Amino acid sequence: MSNRLLVDQTSRYQRVALLDRHHQLQGLWVQPVPMPTLNAGAIVQAKPHQENTAQGTTILSAPGLGELQIKSRELSGATTPIMIQVTANACRSPHPGVPAKRARASSTLSWASRYMVYMPLAKRRVQHSKRAQHHDVAAVETLLAPFDGHWIIRARAQEVSLVQLGQTAQALYDRAQAVLSPSQSQSQPLSGSSSATDDDATTETGALVQAGVTALEAALIEMPPAPSLVEIFAEDDEAEAACHAALGHLGLAGCITQQAGLFEGLDVVQAVEALRLPVVTGAGFRLVIEPTEALTAIDVDLADQGRLDAALIACWHQIRLRHLSGMIMIDIPRQVDWSAVKKRLHGLTADHAEPVTVTMLPGPGMVSLSIPRRRPMLHEVLID
Repeated sequence: MSNRLLVDQTSRYQRVALLDRHHQLQGLWVQPVPMPTLNAGAIVQAKPHQENTAQGTTILSAPGLGELQIKSRELSGATTPIMIQVTANACRSPHPGVPAKRARASSTLSWASRYMVYMPLAKRRVQHSKRAQHHDVAAVETLLAPFDGHWIIRARAQEVSLVQLGQTAQALYDRAQAVLSPSQSQSQPLSGSSSATDDDATTETGALVQAGVTALEAALIEMPPAPSLVEIFAEDDEAEAACHAALGHLGLAGCITQQAGLFEGLDVVQAVEALRLPVVTGAGFRLVIEPTEALTAIDVDLADQGRLDAALIACWHQIRLRHLSGMIMIDIPRQVDWSAVKKRLHGLTADHAEPVTVTMLPGPGMVSLSIPRRRPMLHEVLID
């Protein structure tokens, strides 16, 4: 039996769970319903509003949608509405009185799939990831010769044939052209926004050009095994339609089976609820996971040194399931082989969708992981 990708959508969340052949939870992606307007990947029209010279940033205003933060150098002095892309969601604080961090944005538009990233407005170039071996470089460049712009070929491109890479490239190109072509230049304002008036909805700012990446699209891009090795199950008609849309957007192929009750029947709901708890126990170790405003602290307790490897594997597993990002400080007993810890963590983090920086601090007995933040962490989404 292959791995399973379960997809459902409740009145509150879109949930995507990756289970292995033993029905153990290997990946989880949860997103509020309706999806946040300024979600990572969304393209909007916004107008420069306020510059912070000290930080080198500018606040962009999109009436009816919200405010975004961008590096001032990306604007080149623009004062009129421009098309920008959300690179990271806004970060709301669970603590009363603490203001939320604005969504971050970039003027470099990009379309991403599991195997490649396409930036149509950048200089013509084909760039290959250094993290893994790919198909013949000349063959890939010949494949992409009909398309302009900057292409980044990801490490996971080795999972598929050149024909499938070509199909993915065509899908990304078509999506980009739908936004950038003259016939699509007049973007449509977001409808049904509770904070926008009828007049706001027709202004030149605050227009949602393209929705952001859904939880299902993120799962198909980020999950460790190749999609061809995964069975996709949708809970109902709505979830099945979302599956077809996500596969089409990313240029992927897959067989979708509709089957209700899998989340409850395979105990996925209970596994998700367990991720709300700070304590994780295993054979001979215990993890205590505490998110704060500035970072996430993970305390590792071991029954003996022989359980270190199992504890590190469990620690990274929890980081992925909970979508922890930013600065993560791991407190490890000092009497360990720090070179082995470093080697193990580099191996575990190698296939993460984002680059992970591992810094060893053997003096205080700490390991620091730095992971770029793109979307909210699980504890920020599952707020009652």
